[in-house]
Amino acid sequence: MIQLIVDDGVQNRGHRENIFNTEFNVMGCFTNAHKDFNQMTCIDYAGAFVVNGEPDPIEKQMDDFLKEEVEFEMPENVRSWK
Repeated sequence: MIQLIVDDGVQNRGHRENIFNTEFNVMGCFTNAHKDFNQMTCIDYAGAFVVNGEPDPIEKQMDDFLKEEVEFEMPENVRSWK
């Protein structure tokens, strides 16, 4: 963890930003052997746990967002969007 906070030799401070991000309240991690780096640790950050069987508030938010109707005008010289 200290190496991730220091981030020596890394071009950006993404690891540090994730560790100190106040929106992340829980984390899970796993460390195992790695063929090139001797060992590697994977860290997953989350805002909260959702109890199995209970609705996921993020899924509901995304479903509501996807149901929103978006209006836009097609530019005159465009036949379709890719």
